[in-house]
Amino acid sequence: MTLSIAWIRKINDCEELIIASDSRLNGGGAVWDQCPKIVLFPRSDSSISFAGNTLYTYPFLVQVSNAIQSYNRSQDRAMDLHDLRGHIISIINDISNKITITVPGLTKTEELKDTEFILGGYSWIRKKFSFWKIYYDLHLKKFVYNTPQYLGNFGEIIFAGDQAKAGKTALINLLKSRNNNNLINEVISGFNMEPFEILVDLLKQSKLEDTIGGPPQIVKVYQHMNCKPIGVYWPNKNEGKPTLMGRTLFKNEDSDFWFIDPSTLKTEKRT
Repeated sequence: MTLSIAWIRKINDCEELIIASDSRLNGGGAVWDQCPKIVLFPRSDSSISFAGNTLYTYPFLVQVSNAIQSYNRSQDRAMDLHDLRGHIISIINDISNKITITVPGLTKTEELKDTEFILGGYSWIRKKFSFWKIYYDLHLKKFVYNTPQYLGNFGEIIFAGDQAKAGKTALINLLKSRNNNNLINEVISGFNMEPFEILVDLLKQSKLEDTIGGPPQIVKVYQHMNCKPIGVYWPNKNEGKPTLMGRTLFKNEDSDFWFIDPSTLKTEKRT
């Protein structure tokens, strides 16, 4: 399963939207910690992460990506992010309606109930970041969306996956420890990299039998409407190796992206 988190990071007078996730897929007795869980669209202003059974999530995301690529207004961002959200949900609902369950006693609701996505990007119409959780509503029996929750004065954030509750609890504890047990202090200006810090801590503690693991993966959406992955030295720069979207890079493999050291939270060009 998954822990995926999306939040708006405040940097002086600027903001950036960050989506981060673990890199583990497991099932059938196998554990695989090199798997991309965040997908960049064929348009530069948005990204999406998934949680749930990959039997369904990967086909959903590939068809969504194909749909964006096949329509110029969507691909070149003339279709605003909010309109794209509605289009994506329509596509997912349409193709999920075509799933036929052939195993007696198994229902489509049971199969899709853990399927979640975090969609986020920059809206050129609203001049702001927007992001949502897309999930399967057990009562409506279709995919719908939720807006982010507010965490004190830190701002909007979304957790997805089976470890979402653990992630939220860990983040609240971290923020309280750094803010005199007060999350609504007027001096708080927003999130920095605290959600990434708790993701790193949970991944360092994970065992093979746990549902999350592997290196963290990060994608940032900037206010200039560009979306880029950030590499991660895992478990840190001194003791680990460079990873990108969950995959360990070769020693001689070049990359044009920036990399972050989880121990110092400093980013740099890999040399």
